[in-house]
Amino acid sequence: MAKNAKTTSKPANKVDATQSKGQKALDAIKKWFKDLKTEVKKIQWTKGKDLWRNCLVVLLVVLVIGIGVWVEDAILVKLREVIIGLSKTDAQTALIMARAFLGSLAF
Repeated sequence: MAKNAKTTSKPANKVDATQSKGQKALDAIKKWFKDLKTEVKKIQWTKGKDLWRNCLVVLLVVLVIGIGVWVEDAILVKLREVIIGLSKTDAQTALIMARAFLGSLAF
């Protein structure tokens, strides 16, 4: 009977250990959310007026950069069309133009 008592008590201890692990995990989750709530209260949230102003600044910068990329692309397309449109007798001119263009890109 002593063997049966020992074998039956071990599974009961394992169940208790599992419950305590589960309880520890639950307590850790509760603590994490409590700490999260405390940290969120510390945040200095942007006011509505400042938020709109910042959004407009971002949109303006994106617009300016977009226009700049569009203009640069249009110039490069026209340059490519000029170079490709040259006849074979104007290969020397195309080479000069390419060198001038690449020279202007020097950093």
